[in-house]
Amino acid sequence: MVDVVIVIHGVEFKVRGLRVSREIMDGNHATSVTSPLHRDIDGQWSPTVTFPEELHQPLTDIVLAACIDAGVCREA
Repeated sequence: MVDVVIVIHGVEFKVRGLRVSREIMDGNHATSVTSPLHRDIDGQWSPTVTFPEELHQPLTDIVLAACIDAGVCREA
């Protein structure tokens, strides 16, 4: 779990609980970044924050780079 601060046009957003996980997909290791989750009124897990696509991929790239720099993840 990681916390990030996003500043857009001077407005600061703190997102707590982004999940960074290592998975095996088709025999290859992959690291993914997903939004924090919560249980909705029906008890189903739902994203707490939904990012627009133009923000989602750059945020994922930045979080993964920071994890690699910190030694938590490694490059493929």
